[in-house]
Amino acid sequence: MAEVGNSWDEQNCLAAKSLHEEITRQIQAALKKELPAFYVLSTGCTACETCACPEEPCRHPEEA
Repeated sequence: MAEVGNSWDEQNCLAAKSLHEEITRQIQAALKKELPAFYVLSTGCTACETCACPEEPCRHPEEA
């Protein structure tokens, strides 16, 4: 969770989302060491700048 001073400011919201997703990826990596299978529910996949789906298979299914 991140504080955004003005929720109408798209740049601040996108920056907060990026920070949130980076922290989520760090937690996911730590949990993978301890848990055999689990799902991460967040604000959507950000593994790639542009998603290949549905035209092509996911480039990083282990991160999605």
